[in-house]
Amino acid sequence: DLGLEDAIARMRHQWPELEVRVEKDARVRADRRALESIFKNLIQNAAVHGRAKCVRVTARPNEARGVSILVEDDG
Repeated sequence: DLGLEDAIARMRHQWPELEVRVEKDARVRADRRALESIFKNLIQNAAVHGRAKCVRVTARPNEARGVSILVEDDG
């Protein structure tokens, strides 16, 4: 199991000008490298193409007893 906050924390240094917040943390079963690759791509796109200043990550329970992860930015 991986914590979303932990996965994001390992990457924050790559975008020091960008605020990356985990609004609601969750533990998920996922391949660490794959999950970090997805987050890295989303955050980098928000920073580079959207010129975002803030990215928010929110975990929500879903009907299948899993977790939906919402990633939003202000770009």
